[in-house]
Formats: sequence, structure tokens, C-alpha cells
Amino acid sequence: MSNFQLAATLRTGTRALHSATERTGIMQDLLRGRIDLPTYARLLRNLLAIYTALERALNDRHIQQPLLKALHFPELRRQWRIKADLEFLCGDNWVANIPLTKAAGEYASRLEELEEEDPVLLLAHSYVRYLGDLSGGQVLRGVVGKALRLTEDAGLQFYSFSPLTAPDLAARYRLALDSIQVDTSTGTRIVAEAQSAFGRHINLFGELAAPQSFQ
Repeated sequence: MSNFQLAATLRTGTRALHSATERTGIMQDLLRGRIDLPTYARLLRNLLAIYTALERALNDRHIQQPLLKALHFPELRRQWRIKADLEFLCGDNWVANIPLTKAAGEYASRLEELEEEDPVLLLAHSYVRYLGDLSGGQVLRGVVGKALRLTEDAGLQFYSFSPLTAPDLAARYRLALDSIQVDTSTGTRIVAEAQSAFGRHINLFGELAAPQSFQ
């Protein structure tokens, strides 16, 4: 193994794309508190498709993969929390009433492809999604709660990492990421996949910005 600094290179290699993602489509409106229930529900529904594919691959199929095992934290799993939020906010018919975007479908397909053919690159998507949830996601909790007038955890489970706090879990995740040793070729591919993941988020958030109401 070479001394490829994976954590540091991921940070520097995705910094500009990370900033661009926060200024794109629905995220720009969300960060400014300009979000309504139908739009937010569409965001959750589409993120759920991504997490379903990602967590199946990480936690069920490849939990023992050496490079992925270090980043296995059960507290990170978002699927059941997003489902709980959707049921609280939208009722039992959210699956039928809220459509998936093309971008979310393509993102899920990419994760399924990696699950079968190149699971080490799932590390990039773990990094992009979960560190985002643990950092910027905590800002969004307050914004969403205020915009949708949610005063309890109900409807905001997506941003909860109980029994751990987000800062504590983020610190553990970063330590685990720092411990992963990869060669230059593998590290370069992981960083490129993380950059692609941010590009997929930009596409998704742009599509979600288009007005659409429940059926």
C-alpha cells in the first residue's frame, strides 16, 4: 500500500463540488428556509431510494469488505428514519403519491452497479452522504423544523443519530476514514467516484426544484 491520504484527498478533491451542490436547486431554497411540505417530501422520497440501494450494499451485501468494514456504523442507517418521517408528514400513501425523479433512479442504479461490480467505490458514496448528514444535515434540521413548524422529533428523524450525537458520530467516522489504507490507484478512483456522487446530487436537487404537487 502507498501512503495515499484518502480522507484529506477526498476533502480537497470534492470541496468545490460540495459548495456547488449547496447552491443548486432545492438545496438553495432549503438552506434559506423556503421549503414547503410537498417539496420536502419529494426530497425525502428520492433520498430514500438512494439510501435503500446504498445501505443494502454496505450493510447487507458487503459488510465484511475490508475497506468498507471500517465505516460500518449502525447508527448511520437512514432508511427507517426517512420512512418514519414520510409516514408522519404524508400518511400511509406516500409511496404511491410521491414520484421518483430520473436522477434518483439513475443514482440508485449506479449504486446497484457498484454493489455487483466494484464495491470498494461504495466508500465514496458513504463519505458523501453520511458526512453530509452529520455536518450540514444538522443545520437543515433546524431550518426544516422551523419552515414546516415541527416542534418535536416526529418528522425530523432523518437528522437524528440517537443514541449518539451527530458530532460524536462524525468524529468516529472521520477517524475510521483516516485509518483506511489504499493504494494510489484505488484512492484516485474513490475520489473520482465521490466527485461523480456530488454531480449526481446536483442533478437530483435541480430536478427536485421543479414545482410538483401530490397526486
